[in-house]
Amino acid sequence: MSKHQASEQMIGYLYQVRYALALLLDDENPDFQISIEKFDDVAFSQDGEPRQLIQLKHHVQKHGNLTDASTDLWRTLKVWIDTITKIPDMLNETKFLIITTAVAPDEAASDF
Repeated sequence: MSKHQASEQMIGYLYQVRYALALLLDDENPDFQISIEKFDDVAFSQDGEPRQLIQLKHHVQKHGNLTDASTDLWRTLKVWIDTITKIPDMLNETKFLIITTAVAPDEAASDF
């Protein structure tokens, strides 16, 4: 791994920490616990069960687009599908969110 790649990964991890802290400060549910890289990039759980799974996508060098063909979108969907396959009840009990520094064009699936 090059030094450049390592620093981008570190920036992404720090973004997760900062975003998790911001979410925690904004959260009004005292029963929720927050985690980083346990259930997902960031997650809120209650009684050990995930209630919100959050994928964070941070772009350093370029402003990405979260189009229907976006690698970020499809990798995120694969992570969630794999999780739901293991724990089907999550589909009814959990919110799935993708947060990105990219732009979701109008009419893209990610814009809804």
